[in-house]
Amino acid sequence: MALKWLPKDIVAEHRARAEELAKQGKPTNWAAGALIIFLYVLLGVWLLRWLISWIF
Repeated sequence: MALKWLPKDIVAEHRARAEELAKQGKPTNWAAGALIIFLYVLLGVWLLRWLISWIF
């Protein structure tokens, strides 16, 4: 519905830009991925320790 409100020339311009970026491939940020995985592991360890202390 929102696309209907946008001018057609603007939509065409941004579609062309999106196709150009898609051809270049996705950027990869390994540091950000590693940080997110580290935070999930840290959260899991904390949750596991909390559960063990709550049960025993």
